[in-house]
Amino acid sequence: MERKKLLILLEGVVMAALAMALSFVPNPPNVDIALGILPIVVYSLRRGLKMGLIIGLLYGILPILIGTAYVLTPVQAILEYPVANVVLGFSGLFSGHFLNQLRSKNTNGAIQSLMLAILLAVFLKYLAHFMAGIIFWSKYVQWGLSPVVYSAVINGGSMLINMIIATLILTIMLKKNSGIFLAE
Repeated sequence: MERKKLLILLEGVVMAALAMALSFVPNPPNVDIALGILPIVVYSLRRGLKMGLIIGLLYGILPILIGTAYVLTPVQAILEYPVANVVLGFSGLFSGHFLNQLRSKNTNGAIQSLMLAILLAVFLKYLAHFMAGIIFWSKYVQWGLSPVVYSAVINGGSMLINMIIATLILTIMLKKNSGIFLAE
């Protein structure tokens, strides 16, 4: 493997490991604050869609491999771990425009691309969790709600919280040191 490709892959593995480490930050009940979103979105914007999807998949497989995944069934595990995290790589769809805006010193344009990337990635992640909530978690429904409404409330709330957190943190990072997002 060519040295540059190996370094790009190694960078991705480090980002997946960082995302995994961030997933151990404790969460309040019924809320999934997924800080692992941050390094996967940064990497996807740096390296593009293909590499973002690969590293998102790695991040999704890690909890299963190390035994921290909460598994009800194999299909649920696949939906809530590899699928829900591989889709974070779709933020890489905005990589070209984002990087062009950064290189041309258009901070507002870069922030807009960043926000769209986060919106897409987090929406897709929580869409997978929403479906899993309906299919696999319906017996845990509270408050007398239907599984669809309950999953929408729980996962919709987590989605909004994660969109806000990711947008705030990554926008601050972009403004403080945009070089973090620039690939060599």
